[in-house]
Amino acid sequence: MQITETKKEKLTRHYKVIVPASDINEDVDKKLIEVGVKIKVPGFRAGKVPISVLRQRYRRDVLSDVLQAFADNATKKIIADYDLQQATQPQMKLEKFDDNDDMEFTVIIDLKPDFELGDLTKIEIERITVKIEDEEIEAGLESLAQEAGGSTPITEKRACKAGDEVTIDFKGFKDTVPFEGGEAKGFNLKLGAGSMIPGFEEQIIGKKAGESFRIKVTFPENYQAEQLAGANTEFDINLHEIAEPKAADIDDALAQQYGKKDVAELKQALKDSIIDRHQGSISRVVKRQIFDAIETLYQFELPENMVETEFESIWQQIEQIRKLGQLDPEDSEKSDDELKKEYRLIAERRLRMAFFIDKYCQTNNIEASDQEIEQLIRMEAMRHPEQAKEITEYYQKNPHLRANLASPILEDKAVNDLLDKITTTTREVKPEELAELEEESRADGRQKKSDKKSDATSGAKSKSAKSKTDDKKDNDGKDKASKDKNSKEKDSKEKEKKPAKKSRKDKDK
Repeated sequence: MQITETKKEKLTRHYKVIVPASDINEDVDKKLIEVGVKIKVPGFRAGKVPISVLRQRYRRDVLSDVLQAFADNATKKIIADYDLQQATQPQMKLEKFDDNDDMEFTVIIDLKPDFELGDLTKIEIERITVKIEDEEIEAGLESLAQEAGGSTPITEKRACKAGDEVTIDFKGFKDTVPFEGGEAKGFNLKLGAGSMIPGFEEQIIGKKAGESFRIKVTFPENYQAEQLAGANTEFDINLHEIAEPKAADIDDALAQQYGKKDVAELKQALKDSIIDRHQGSISRVVKRQIFDAIETLYQFELPENMVETEFESIWQQIEQIRKLGQLDPEDSEKSDDELKKEYRLIAERRLRMAFFIDKYCQTNNIEASDQEIEQLIRMEAMRHPEQAKEITEYYQKNPHLRANLASPILEDKAVNDLLDKITTTTREVKPEELAELEEESRADGRQKKSDKKSDATSGAKSKSAKSKTDDKKDNDGKDKASKDKNSKEKDSKEKEKKPAKKSRKDKDK
């Protein structure tokens, strides 16, 4: 096998490989002999089939395997002999091959950029803390008091209103056919809590106990059950009872219901919970600052083929968004040339961040454990419960995709580690200021619909490399204060939107 370097340009290398026909035929015959031991050919004893017969019958079948083996071995030899740090899977381009003739092909390898991390203190950012106002904590206390106080059935004949708790039966229909998970009896629902799909609670408000009626609702386009996503449905409702909420007294007894010693400890738990609620936004703002600084300070070359692949991946998303009529208004006013230039910069930014994170993790021995990768797979399965089994099996059958899941884990670990080494100042902001900072960071980083993943996690690397810090809505911070109480009761309430005392059976609503 003859190997010659034919192109050495920036971070791309081309190698011409010639495999003599004699070597190919020799390996084909070896494979055929192996096959001859296992198969039965009429007129011949097992293992005694002449090589000429095997060539006639099975040469074409084993030839592709032999050629692939030569290509794989040549690639490994090139990487070892030339001491290459490959950035992605090498490409092979077949140049010439006829049966019983030499095979010629080109191996194309993109290399990792060679750069030094240098003095990390030159990365300067603001660490953000959130200022929690007393009014927000008081609102949380009132919410907990309302939850703990329960509700009392009304005696007067009045229509239900937001804040009431109603007991209903419901049955859902799609195209006049009942759908799975769309039925419940004796279901307790707090109106206005937003625990059901949009439009469901709103159409119950104004009805009276004893009434039966039908409502029409449309499921969100991004609904987890694919068969219901964007579907127009109808629900038959029987309204049995209306109850008014009754708040408990805010005292030490209330605090003890939530596993706290007194009101002061309960207030602190609420404050901690509110801070936790904003942690996702804080992380995104801080991460954006770090990546902006990296983009400015580390201007190393990028493999052109990888930039093109990443850009094409982004542009395909843009085309899909455009077909759906969901292109950002500001993008709609731009020409394709302007958009391509802008999104190519995004592709370069993603790759630059990915290479920096890779270099930083290697330098600092940061790794993603099997347990952490398994946790990501479980989270992905939980987001799509109807496909949980298929998702788990998919990653079991594709180990290289499991490895790709390490990207977001390594990114988070690298950022957290970096915070101890870079230059930081602290800035306290109000929640509304934090929201503005997050919006500004998205705009400054051109983080549009096609770029909602973290910058360092390339779209070409992993379908599941999504941010794990999606900021959820919290109900006035009451969840953390409720943890001790809920763990004792083994309550399965959802954190944000549903009252603690309720157990929801409506996984499809």
